[in-house]
Amino acid sequence: MTTVTVWRWGGHMVRFTVRGHSGWAEYGQDIVCSALSALTTAGANGLAQQAGVSRAVRQRYGELDCMILGSPSDSEWDRADAILETMLAGIRSIEREYPGTILVIEKNRPERGRDLQAGRCSG
Repeated sequence: MTTVTVWRWGGHMVRFTVRGHSGWAEYGQDIVCSALSALTTAGANGLAQQAGVSRAVRQRYGELDCMILGSPSDSEWDRADAILETMLAGIRSIEREYPGTILVIEKNRPERGRDLQAGRCSG
């Protein structure tokens, strides 16, 4: 099963991680893993390329970790929210279509961080 964990501060998604293998098919043949990879890579790339947001990305085999850094402006937050909420909607759709392959965990902190830095938004 693939675990997708999403962290929110003050209603904004500030970090997401994807870990594991969905188990739908063998490595290299798994359409669930392929779809998750496409959605999350597009989300991470969209933060920088479309929203103009600074982010830290760590990608290893079977794992992706993406976190927003710094203090995005309100308009940057608006664009980042649109990108990441669309990404999450796609993940939820796959989760419904292929039950038992994806677990989505959401962690919320009510306050909005002034300056987001790697490691300060831990579990």
